[in-house]
Amino acid sequence: MQVDLFSLPVPNIGRIAADGLVHARDLLGYLFARFFTPQDIAREIVIKADVRSDFIRWLRIVEDMLRRVLFIEASAIATSLPPPTPPRASVSKARKPGPTFDLDDINTWRPSFRMTPPASRAGIRTARRIKQKPRTLVKTRPLALRMQALLEAVHDPHRFIQRLARRLRSGLDRFRHLATSPRCFYALANPTLRHLSAECAPRFTDSS
Repeated sequence: MQVDLFSLPVPNIGRIAADGLVHARDLLGYLFARFFTPQDIAREIVIKADVRSDFIRWLRIVEDMLRRVLFIEASAIATSLPPPTPPRASVSKARKPGPTFDLDDINTWRPSFRMTPPASRAGIRTARRIKQKPRTLVKTRPLALRMQALLEAVHDPHRFIQRLARRLRSGLDRFRHLATSPRCFYALANPTLRHLSAECAPRFTDSS
């Protein structure tokens, strides 16, 4: 997916969410220019661990912005959707294998944008360091998929908003952390994160 993130039209969403989306797109475009695009990094196969760490701390800022943008818009329409239907008993079936991951064909990728950040694994990492030397090289495929998922979400957020709105019919509590603005090393991102978090906060008051 070759996308000019700096010239995409702004979707018809609320002003604060739209401003946050534009900021997220600008930051992601900067990251692609400074580091790699998803396909570029996938073709590297492995990269230095410190390069990955530097990239991820920038990527998290964009993810934090986008999670709040999606939540603001999804929570605004969730109450207008019909209530969720009770889950039907399912018969376990063997899953059909998906297409083989092809570095050069994005259609074979299966990226998935997560609305909740990955759980901290600091304790696990610390225990591993005691037993073995830290890795100097890491595989790029997980990072490439994470980047591609973020790219697809900022490119066309509407389907992600609709999907999240259906999830929110079951309750908002698991997303309460979005009402708190995370501090990040990039000072220019903090005002946007504060505004987005402040816009999320009333959603939880209204639902209580």
